[in-house]
Amino acid sequence: MNDAAAALEFHQIHEYIRHEIEVYFAWFSFFLTILFAAMGWSLKASLDAQGRVRFPAVFFCMLCLFAAQLGLAIAATTTVMNDVVTSSQRALQLLIMLASRGGVIAGYAPLSPVPKGYIGALDLARWALVFNLIFWPLVAALVFRKWRTNQRLALPDSV
Repeated sequence: MNDAAAALEFHQIHEYIRHEIEVYFAWFSFFLTILFAAMGWSLKASLDAQGRVRFPAVFFCMLCLFAAQLGLAIAATTTVMNDVVTSSQRALQLLIMLASRGGVIAGYAPLSPVPKGYIGALDLARWALVFNLIFWPLVAALVFRKWRTNQRLALPDSV
């Protein structure tokens, strides 16, 4: 591979990773916002005016929908993480190849151009998704218990 082709591939990988991370976190922010809004709305819609659970089907249907979506989101996050790692490794290979052909400052040791924080941020995002996959079924268990015992889930003033 000649230097021009290696440099072009290196720059393309750099742009691709930046774009992939930007798109992922835009989607992630939108997804969690929709998740919280929909789950909050469905929980409130499940309550009567006295704060008792009367229509739990609305909440449980949303829970099923979002549990499936969260599972897919965790898989997608893992795929993005793996892709960023693979692309980062390839970029480093190209950088080492370009540096080995000379024209660099003596003592230069190529490092991956992809910040380690990208992988860390993706890992945190995946954990946030896992947390939501655990949290909402726990809320559902509470909703189900309050519905079966006819106890209030919320104060009448807050409904």
